[in-house]
Amino acid sequence: MDLEQYRLIVESSPNMIWRSNLSTECDYFNRTWLEFTGHTMEEEYGFGWASGGVHPDDFDRCVKIYLDNFKLQKPFEMDYRLKHTTVSIDGLMTAGGFLSIMRIMSLLAS
Repeated sequence: MDLEQYRLIVESSPNMIWRSNLSTECDYFNRTWLEFTGHTMEEEYGFGWASGGVHPDDFDRCVKIYLDNFKLQKPFEMDYRLKHTTVSIDGLMTAGGFLSIMRIMSLLAS
């Protein structure tokens, strides 16, 4: 699969997908994520996704799970509430794993 095919799949996915770089900062969010949150790529970059949208009661736990597992390079799952464009808070389930770079997919909880 070439890069263009990969981008097409990720951008057309109904799943919310984000990716982090090797310094733990998130550096990519697909269209589905951005439409759900109503934020721009620039607003979400780094830890903007967490500070700008994760429910305050979930924030510390969410960031701890993410950073602890990133450091250990272990797959993980976590539940948290994320602001929707309507300003309501919806529950999400995130699953993460490590390949050559860390990729994390956020799936809307049913």
